[in-house]
This record gives sequence, C-alpha cells and structure tokens, in this order.
Amino acid sequence: MARMAGESLSLREASVAILIAVGVNTVSKAALAAAIGGAGFAGRVAAGSFVSLAAGGLAAWATV
Repeated sequence: MARMAGESLSLREASVAILIAVGVNTVSKAALAAAIGGAGFAGRVAAGSFVSLAAGGLAAWATV
C-alpha cells in the first residue's frame, strides 16, 4: 500500500487494505489474550472482536 501512495488509489482498495490491517491486528490481540488470560478471557475478547470486525466490514460494504 505504501508503494501505491504515489499513484491513484481507489476508495475500495484503501478500505480493503485498512480492513485487512485491522483484522490482522485484532487476531494477534486475541491470540495474546488467549496466551495471557486463558480460554475464558480469550472467548470474551474474540466475541467483542468479531462484533467489531463485522461492524467495520458492514460499514465498508455500505459506503464503498
């Protein structure tokens, strides 16, 4: 994405890149929650993360 900054980048491409980055970040944080806090904590984090990612995906789909 950084290489494409000099070129024209569509809103859709930028949205997908951001969603991928947020998704990877969220999954890594859920993995840390599982490693540090145990299964019960990881389940709560995963549920909240899923809702957040679904809302972001829905918002991107609705606007792009």
